[in-house]
Amino acid sequence: MPDRAASRQTHDDSDVLYASDLDNFLYCERAWWYRLQGEASSHAAELEQGAEQHERLVAEVRAAGRSAALAKQAIWVSLALLAAGLAIRLLLGG
Repeated sequence: MPDRAASRQTHDDSDVLYASDLDNFLYCERAWWYRLQGEASSHAAELEQGAEQHERLVAEVRAAGRSAALAKQAIWVSLALLAAGLAIRLLLGG
């Protein structure tokens, strides 16, 4: 996951204010300032682990969404087949 402080050095987005920057500033002004200066965080390993966990959770949520969509499609197909079967039965006088 790219470091936002590093991306600020390569892109001129100094006018952009991120919610995470506000959160970091409110949590610890000094840590926010050090990060703005390009200092490495003493919690880099934990941050990387959190980013990886977040990516896994995103993948799980997307997979759950795909599963739900497939389940809905299966229900609609089943209902259509049931309706077709009933219509055929009624038409054949059964």
